[in-house]
This record gives sequence, C-alpha cells and structure tokens, in this order.
Amino acid sequence: MVSRRIAFGLVVGGALALLAQSATAQNAAPNGLLIRAGKAWVAPGQALVRASLLVKNGKIVDAVARPTNDAKETFLDQADSVRDFGKNAVLTAGFVDVHTHAGSDGELAEPVESFTPELRASRAYDAWASAWKRITARGVTSAVLAPDDRNLAGGIAAFVDPGLAAGSDADNYFKMSLTGAALNRERRPTSLMGAADYLRERATELQNLAPAKMTPAQRALAAVIGGGQSVGIACSTVREIHAALDATTTYQLRTFLIHADEAEECLARIVGAKVPVVLRPLGLQSSRKQLRLPGVLQKAGVAFAFAGENDQDSGLPGLQTSLAIAVRQGITAADALASVTTRPAQIAGQSERVGTLFTGRDADILVWSGEPWDLRSRLLAVIRNGTILHENKQ
Repeated sequence: MVSRRIAFGLVVGGALALLAQSATAQNAAPNGLLIRAGKAWVAPGQALVRASLLVKNGKIVDAVARPTNDAKETFLDQADSVRDFGKNAVLTAGFVDVHTHAGSDGELAEPVESFTPELRASRAYDAWASAWKRITARGVTSAVLAPDDRNLAGGIAAFVDPGLAAGSDADNYFKMSLTGAALNRERRPTSLMGAADYLRERATELQNLAPAKMTPAQRALAAVIGGGQSVGIACSTVREIHAALDATTTYQLRTFLIHADEAEECLARIVGAKVPVVLRPLGLQSSRKQLRLPGVLQKAGVAFAFAGENDQDSGLPGLQTSLAIAVRQGITAADALASVTTRPAQIAGQSERVGTLFTGRDADILVWSGEPWDLRSRLLAVIRNGTILHENKQ
C-alpha cells in the first residue's frame, strides 16, 4: 500500500517541480558560453592545461587547451559570453551522487509492507526541497534518489538533476535492502533468513505467469530477474553481503552493493562476483577500517564509488571530503576523482550524459580554486546544464 503522503507528494511535488523547471529555463545561460580555467580534468587522469570549454544549449561542445595568445582562441567567434576563472582554477565534471535520500522527508519507505517493488522514488521527489540546494552547492549536479534501507524491495530509484523536474525517463535502478533496517517484528521479514525466503516466494510466483496477468509489483520484480534492470542491494555485515551475493547468483541479478561496510572480510567473493560497491562517505570521524576499505577494494580491482552527500546545513561536504581523504589514504587522484564522477555515472547507467567533460555531455561543471582532492581548495562555481547555480567569489 502506498502511503497517503507519497500519493499527495506525486501531485504537489510534480507541480512544484514544473515551476522549478520553468524558473531554471528563464535563467539559462546564453548559447555559446566559453569557460576558461588553468586546468580541466575532462576525465579522471586526463587533464587539459589552459583549458577552454565551449558550452551551447546545456551541452559541452568541445574542450581544448587554448593557445598562449588568447586572441587566437578558436572558440571566441562562437561564444556569446566568456567566463575566465583564472590560471589557478581547476575544472571537473559535476559530482554524481548515486544513492541519496535528500529532500525526501522520510517518504522513501513504506512502513506497513516491506515488499513494494512497484513504488517509484520519483513520486516522492520534491524539486523544491531545500536539501537539493544544499547538495548542489557542494558540487552534486546529478543524483539518484533511492528508496531507503527499511524495505526489502523498496522500489525503483530516480535519476534527477537536483532542483529540476524529474524527466519521463527518471526511473533508474531497483533498490533492495538486506540490512537490519529492513527487518521488523511487526511484519515480514523478521530475520535475514526470512528475507531470503520472502524473496524466494515472490520470485516463485512469477513462474509460468504471463506478463499480461502480472500485478504492477510482479512486473517490477520480473524486470530485474535475469539481469534486466540493475539492482542496488544495501548490505553492511558479512552475512548480509553473502546474502546479497547469493541472491545475485540465484536470480541472475545485475547487482551493485550499497554500503558493504565489511567487504574486506568477504573480498574474494566480491571479486569473483565482479560487482561494484557504493561506499558511505568518508569523514574525519571514520574508523580505520572505513578509511582502509577503498584502498583494499582498489588493490583487488573492485570498482567503488562514494555516495550520500551531506544535505544538512552543518558539517563538511561528504563527497569532496571523501575524495580528499581517499587520496591521503593512498588512492590515486584519478581513482578518487572517478569515485565521485565517472564511476557513479556508470553505475547509474548515465555515463553518456554525465561524469566527464567530453563533447556531448551535459555541461555540469565544477570550478575549484585548486585540485579538488585538496581540502584547502574551495568550490568557486557550480554549473549545471551550462547555467551557473552557485558562485563564490575568490
């Protein structure tokens, strides 16, 4: 059963999102915006010195290293306006937060029933929530709003541009949870073993059932079995991780793990399953085990990303802090940058749109006062679809 607040949010949130979309369109950057900086990381490990990016209609037209004489720059005759951020500025792609609950006000779980595969997070998306403004100010230009960990099968996550209306193609990965948060003595499942049994029962119901006779919940579950729609499975402990990988094998799921705090203890199986891992952000209070885990995964060849930007007024920015701490812990700068840009974009299936500054990608650009993995560097500007959303004077 869908909660009344979610149903109400579908109507009100949708109307507000359309107003947000209209307001952004009115403030869009002119065609032919030329952005200059001392360096641009067009992709992790791939830098341009004396970088110039030409943006038109919200897309990156090209990125080049400009000549010493700016007057000879190729793009000048194509630009209606020029923004030069200076020789010390560094450009990167906008951060992609592949697992967030920002702005949801607790509406990303159904308390009465734990198995709700047909629910869509896009229905709880409020483009006007103040949390979105806070996380875009911290560099997040794309996000996947996901059901939280309180439901065994929480439903379908939504890929959004924070603060803009969700598109008709917003549906993203399918979210499941095998964490303790999904267990409840008042309803099924009450244990991890019970969660596996409940999933098995629901999957068995699909056998020999024609699509035309399936309920919306059954169709949503059928879409992921056999490796169709990707599945993010929240799991923290060794037992939960093994249960997630068991389900991956049994139902031939196209899985990535979320949290996986004890991944080091079952590393061999994760490597064998070839599944990516989405980690919690690192912070100044992270344990030694948490600090060590990205390096353990990198050494083993396991792709990892960070997710869950801090959407509160206080505290350090989660993704930039994770990027900086990862580098201090020995992760290469290229891999660390990938963990908040290209890799989450790949996990979300959006790498042709976001995550790099290649030609044809969305013009989602962060302007830094120095290298982004240096916590002394400040975020000077956040540009999304060619429009400057936030700007801090140097």
